[in-house]
Amino acid sequence: MKKLASIIIIICATIGCVACTSTESASGGGGNYLLDEKFQTETYLSSYDMQNAYARFKIACESENAYYFKPEQSHFIYFYDKETGVVDKLCGRPECSHDTADCNAYLDEQLGICCYNQKIYFTKQDKMRSVLYAMNEDGTDLERVQELQSNMNG
Repeated sequence: MKKLASIIIIICATIGCVACTSTESASGGGGNYLLDEKFQTETYLSSYDMQNAYARFKIACESENAYYFKPEQSHFIYFYDKETGVVDKLCGRPECSHDTADCNAYLDEQLGICCYNQKIYFTKQDKMRSVLYAMNEDGTDLERVQELQSNMNG
């Protein structure tokens, strides 16, 4: 009898929890935390959404003029120019030898790259911390954007 009473109590508690759950946030009825209403959509926004079409681990992306990718056995980001068909490492520094970790195209991780607002974004390890970097689509102006709070592997 105690077992049956325990089961009934558990079922009632579960039904009560489900019935009391707020649907306000799921339906958008609560506070809108978006700064711009155009993001209140499930539609793909090509200028803002992550590109998932090119690689399982997102180590490729596309801009208007080129494809950017990191071959599995390489530590460098490459580009393919759509107009000329040129393929090369993505470094815009003419003085660079393009074969060391100092090269703008050097990427030591398999976490992915993303094109956004005429920049290419990716993470690198810097003193045992994950750091977000960005550079121009021509491989120039590599900049450290910010240190990430957690490691992206987890």
